[in-house]
Amino acid sequence: MAKELPYYKFYPAEWIKGDITLCSMETQGVFINLCSYYWLKDCNICLSNAKQRFSKHETSVNELINREIILLDEDENIIINFLDEQMRIFNEISVKRSEAGSSKRKKSVNKCLTNDKQMISKCTYIREDKIREDNIVIPPKIEDVKLYCKERNNNVDPNKWFDFYTSKGWMVGKNKMKDWKAAVRTWEDKKNNAPQLKKL
Repeated sequence: MAKELPYYKFYPAEWIKGDITLCSMETQGVFINLCSYYWLKDCNICLSNAKQRFSKHETSVNELINREIILLDEDENIIINFLDEQMRIFNEISVKRSEAGSSKRKKSVNKCLTNDKQMISKCTYIREDKIREDNIVIPPKIEDVKLYCKERNNNVDPNKWFDFYTSKGWMVGKNKMKDWKAAVRTWEDKKNNAPQLKKL
């Protein structure tokens, strides 16, 4: 936390009016150092840790406790009220910012997902069009061609017709064949309209 908020607020007016000024200058110096250490440890140190840290100034630490400038909880953890309050406010702000950021990220993710869905929808639409187009050019089965020619009672040889368009990749000129039955009828017309050769 100290990395995220490497400072704490110090109010000179409160300092001058506070009980700290009744302490010796040494104790006042220890208090400032203790506050800084307390802040770096995220407002979480115990008395034994403070006494170890300030072993040369244990009398000053005891004076701060006796004057109730620093307090102790039942587990002998140090409490410095003005720093705890600042840390509480900072944590609340941090949580709100995190929630706002999370909300913003969710909106951003939802927007991306919506965009992705729309893009997928467009791609699916395009793919469906291609599938429809591909379905149109799927060659018929030879059996279907034979049956169709038989139904129409035409003179088209279904095997020749089938082999011809297979060799052309089911293209009619430069275009894909769209209707194989129409192609059969075209052959039918060509056969019927072909000039008859005179026998000699």
